[in-house]
Amino acid sequence: MTLYVNMQLLSIQKGRNILPGLSRFVVICCRIFFDDCEFELQYYAGWDDTKSLKEHLALTLESDFRRGYTYVGAHRADIKVRVQGRDVAKVLSRGQQKLLVYALKLAQGKTLQSLTAKRAIYLLDDLAAELDADNLKRVLTVLSELGSQVFISGIDVLPAITEQIEGFDFKQFHVERGFIKEVV
Repeated sequence: MTLYVNMQLLSIQKGRNILPGLSRFVVICCRIFFDDCEFELQYYAGWDDTKSLKEHLALTLESDFRRGYTYVGAHRADIKVRVQGRDVAKVLSRGQQKLLVYALKLAQGKTLQSLTAKRAIYLLDDLAAELDADNLKRVLTVLSELGSQVFISGIDVLPAITEQIEGFDFKQFHVERGFIKEVV
């Protein structure tokens, strides 16, 4: 159990170490989409920090066996996002929440790039859903500035996307019944 606890604690420490850099990029990316909101990230380790992980594991051992999985630990770690001190789900509309998710993913890619000099690969499904033309353009512009490889999938060819990516280096494909064909 000691090795398990030590590995969990190492994982949590890495998460805590990355949070300041991620927070910096979240602020930058959120400013792209939100004019007057103050976003805050809070790191949750995966257990209540009033007790050690070892104590929590000992307390939940019996119930973990019944459930068939461990209830506390680094696998339950999470980042909670608040806007002006409140839970984002209670403040932002669905469209705004989607923009926030894009901002978080873009910030995650920027953090990866700053720490490792590697670029993220993005796969975006149904990108234009719940985004107006201005915000769609903002997302696509930031993606192009990152220099990352981006895959955008969707059921329909949307003029909103093809109009916004004119001038970018891109290829478009159509998949039907398992066959892939480049759209020229």
